[in-house]
Amino acid sequence: MVRIDFINVGYGDAVLLRFFSEDNEVYRILVDCGDRNTGSLTRPTRRISAADYLMKMGIGSLDLVVISHLHLDHTGGLSRVVESVKIRELWTNYLPPGEYWGKRSDENVFRDKGAAGLVKALNAISYSADLLEKKGCRIRCMKDSCRLSIPGLSGSVLEMTVPDRELLERQKVIFDQVCKGQPDEENLHSLDLFINNTSLRIVVISEGKKISLPGDTYGIYWEHCGYQPCDLLKIPHHGHSDGITEKMLMEMRPEEAVISVSDDRTDDCPSRDLLVLLKRLNIPVSFTDAVKLPDTEPDLHEAVRYMVSRDGIERSYVTF
Repeated sequence: MVRIDFINVGYGDAVLLRFFSEDNEVYRILVDCGDRNTGSLTRPTRRISAADYLMKMGIGSLDLVVISHLHLDHTGGLSRVVESVKIRELWTNYLPPGEYWGKRSDENVFRDKGAAGLVKALNAISYSADLLEKKGCRIRCMKDSCRLSIPGLSGSVLEMTVPDRELLERQKVIFDQVCKGQPDEENLHSLDLFINNTSLRIVVISEGKKISLPGDTYGIYWEHCGYQPCDLLKIPHHGHSDGITEKMLMEMRPEEAVISVSDDRTDDCPSRDLLVLLKRLNIPVSFTDAVKLPDTEPDLHEAVRYMVSRDGIERSYVTF
């Protein structure tokens, strides 16, 4: 059995996967860590940071942490997570040079908000890599796709797909400039426009079911790269209209979908057209935050939980 908690970190991603063999928990994965803060709290909310959620759940160790890409809403919360729990292995799609670990760059020198956010995310990776190395964690910059068999649970695997090498190399050049003290704001702005497509895309296969966690990959790019049917889908890019195409949804046909999004977005997120499409295709969708839809009252919760077993997929909400 797999228990998957999509944590309500506001606008961002943090997904906790716990694998069970009968009643024994055998493996834990955290995919992304949200931001360090959960955003403005202008109304009743149950938003919670990834680190605080782990503490509330009594989790003191993780077997694997995956950072899909270096946007702040996926990476900013990593610093507190590495301070709070023991981590055996970290995967990311970029690591600064070793001599830069533990150092930071000043994000306040940039006028461009996207550029400043990327430098904040880079600082979080730098700080975390330095601390994790001292704690004996294995740290990997993922340059090739791979397949991980979940220890202690026969037939359960994690498949990780990297984007094309050109995107990763462009990202490396731009971040390396920052680490060398030669940041280029225009290049950072350019990176901010394509960094979602550098996302490490994950498919977990367990109990005969497929769970797809594609980070923030844009639908048109993902469609070009290839995809597969799944049973549970995290809609990319927080439900923005560019997150997935109609063709993909029709062919993937997930039993359930979830959108990681805050309840105070004003930029058509989640997209009304996407919600109409999901309804037309009879794909139930849940939201990490208390998103209000017409004629419905929002659910206040710390996480959306899916229990995946041979019997199917069961959804519930976590409240403390």
